[in-house]
Amino acid sequence: MVDVFISYKREEQARVARLAGALEALKLDVWYDVALSAGGVWAQEIDQHARAAKAMIVCWSPGAAESQWVMHEARIGNERRVLLPVTIVESAPPPEYEHVHAPDLTTWSGEWAHPGLMSLLGSLEGLTGRSDLRKIAEMRGGGERPQTVAHVRRLLVARARRRKRPVSYEAVLKVIQTKDNALQQQALWGVLDAIADQNRALREPPLFALVVNHASRRPGRGYFQKHAFLDSLDTDLGDKLHTEHLRQVYAHEWPRDG
Repeated sequence: MVDVFISYKREEQARVARLAGALEALKLDVWYDVALSAGGVWAQEIDQHARAAKAMIVCWSPGAAESQWVMHEARIGNERRVLLPVTIVESAPPPEYEHVHAPDLTTWSGEWAHPGLMSLLGSLEGLTGRSDLRKIAEMRGGGERPQTVAHVRRLLVARARRRKRPVSYEAVLKVIQTKDNALQQQALWGVLDAIADQNRALREPPLFALVVNHASRRPGRGYFQKHAFLDSLDTDLGDKLHTEHLRQVYAHEWPRDG
């Protein structure tokens, strides 16, 4: 049983491949007809996957609305109560599906924070049992905010120059929401990941060390996994590692334009 079956008109294959790639990046098992087995009986194989998938995404376009195959697959999904239509090319859905909400992906070009994609992921969470899809997408989307990434980097560099104590995630979020009020906690982790990638590329100490949990005064699990491959935070090694990273951050000669 696959997680997601995608039905579409062949001329939209490039758009569908992008959508399938995004879902696969979230560790979902995706099937669409590009995956047909060599030598298989294609109609039978398509029908088999359509009747077994946890969720069926039907991609509406003018061609899809007129395709007997897409309409057949949509009816299977509707009968099984797993139908999730989306609009990938501006068009009206067939009359029998006008009442079914279809997230708008006509302007989606691959960005994680797109409202249409987020709406689709919310529906997929219910059908696939994966409650983390939007959370992961939001974290990835944090790195797509170059101005916010630059703002947080300047904030942390200024703190490092003055050798100030680490600041909490909540405090950082509150400061930067004055410039980006749409930023949420999950996306902040994506912003910090983007800064960590910059630090590595520039051979700088991890500024991430300056952002800690309010209660524990230590960075979150993701920090230790990303910078030290440590799964456990409750170790002397974790404390020593964080202390050493802070020392490096304070000792580094940060660029004045950072």
